[in-house]
Amino acid sequence: MIAIGIATFIFLIRDSEKPAREFELAAKEWEANGSGNGRQTALRPLLFPCRTTHSRIFPKRHSFDYSYLLVGIPIPWDGRRGGLLSVEVESGFGKKGKKRLLHVNAKDYLERGRAELGLFGKLREYLRSQGIADDDWRYAYLVTAPRFWGYSFNPVSFWYIYDHEQELTMMILEVNNTFDERRMYLLQAIPDDSETAESGVLENGHRGHCVRATKKFTNSWLKDFHVSPFNSRKGSYHLKAIDPFSNGNSSGIDNTITLQSSKGYPKLVARVFSSDSPLDPTRLTFWEYFRFLTGWWWVGLVTFPRILREAAKLFFVKKLHVWFRPEVSLNSIGRNATNTEIALELFFEKYLSSLVSSAAEPLHVVYKPAVGNYVVKKYKSPSASSPAASLKKLEIRVMTPAFYSRFIHYAHTSEAFDRECLCTDQKNRTVWISNPEILPALLPKTPEAWNVNPRSGFDQVRWAFLRWSRCRPTAPAYPITPIACQNHNTSIEDIRSIPFSDLDRFVQSSYSDAWVYRRNAVKSFLAQRFAFGVIEVVAFADILFRVLLVLCTQVPIPYWTLQSEKFGVPSSIGMARYLAQLVQMSGVHIWAFFKGWN
Repeated sequence: MIAIGIATFIFLIRDSEKPAREFELAAKEWEANGSGNGRQTALRPLLFPCRTTHSRIFPKRHSFDYSYLLVGIPIPWDGRRGGLLSVEVESGFGKKGKKRLLHVNAKDYLERGRAELGLFGKLREYLRSQGIADDDWRYAYLVTAPRFWGYSFNPVSFWYIYDHEQELTMMILEVNNTFDERRMYLLQAIPDDSETAESGVLENGHRGHCVRATKKFTNSWLKDFHVSPFNSRKGSYHLKAIDPFSNGNSSGIDNTITLQSSKGYPKLVARVFSSDSPLDPTRLTFWEYFRFLTGWWWVGLVTFPRILREAAKLFFVKKLHVWFRPEVSLNSIGRNATNTEIALELFFEKYLSSLVSSAAEPLHVVYKPAVGNYVVKKYKSPSASSPAASLKKLEIRVMTPAFYSRFIHYAHTSEAFDRECLCTDQKNRTVWISNPEILPALLPKTPEAWNVNPRSGFDQVRWAFLRWSRCRPTAPAYPITPIACQNHNTSIEDIRSIPFSDLDRFVQSSYSDAWVYRRNAVKSFLAQRFAFGVIEVVAFADILFRVLLVLCTQVPIPYWTLQSEKFGVPSSIGMARYLAQLVQMSGVHIWAFFKGWN
């Protein structure tokens, strides 16, 4: 074990002999290929040993604090910093280098997808989407919890955005919850006359800045993102942050966020602050490397377990009320998609495209998916090309990948959009539609909108099993009770037989690889019926059954003999035993054939 530890330590610091030159080469290459667009910054990557504290004031008091490690990354820049820190993008220096112990990946930040843009490109695209022009800012500094040994749970990242006069004018708080959902808050600085920096005018007309002790960044905004199950989505936040470079050099991190209730009183105060001076990875001695690794190697791995521990205290000891998780709002980002949802989205996208192409009215449909590369897709109906057409615009924005796995449960497209968007509580919505009054022009007019291709006998059985297994999706977190049932002990149940859905018929008529859709749909239905919606349980059961079929090949077949030899089989073997052995050896293949999952 000691030898392994020494070898790992040498592996991590083997490039620390030439870190300064490495950083300069990375900066030159970054500027030469135009990735930075001329936005040089004197800021350097740093390590920030910190502590974080949480103090709950209402409805019951509860406090805790623990050590926390943050890293600072100047934007634009990518590459490696000594033997500890690396930043990766799909192009530029980062791709040529090797990942370090602490790693920051562009795909983990801001909008999902588009990792090839890098941190700078993704930041620029996000600011443009918020109405911020490129000339309104010059560079930024990202303070975040890095990936540690490839793992990261990052509750909040801070983007400090500076203008051409090196003033901190904006911040982005990128908040992630334990459900893998994300919300970015773009905040503008509020002037504070009591702490405004002294300034002067240089001979060339540009503003200059005198050294200042601190400069606070403050702002308040409404809460619309579910972070903790012990807080509702109501209330507001107040941020007080210290510019980490207010005196020209890094003075460390000191950010305080106060959660206020909808009635205006404070409920929770969270603070993260530097517990020691920032560290430059390129200037650490051998002994400082050793102290850092031994003191911080475990911190990134225990953030999530620490959160679970404190949540258990609040639930079991403090007896706090638990708020069910609502679906994300329009301004938030849903969780990452599962493999099943990724597969189903491909069929939904083609189905939506087919609906537009067969629409009689002039439609312009904009579709924003919640999986894949998250690129917005646009479709126009055939009649929309006419100059005299009065174009109707419809935007469909999927807010969470759960929409795709829920959509297949509905037999009718109109019912799916009603229950997932139009006729449900806002906290249950998985999709957003801009102009619902236009939606009927898009929907199929009859169940027989597509002619189903002839299917083989076994294929008919497989599709019949899909139809039988279809069931209602998981009940939403905030159910809507019909008015007729609010004051009576009655329930509503659909007693009609469930036909093939519109999407079923479309897939059957259009795709030779319809088995992919059928496989994922059946898994979702069986999971809903027998495994509380957990598809992994169904997949595990399938693997376990196949393992049992393989093990059955080792079970001896009872010795049977046939009195008759009319089949030409020696009586010492017996036809029954011969057939049993054949089925036994081919059990896995027979199972795969009946499923049609190949």
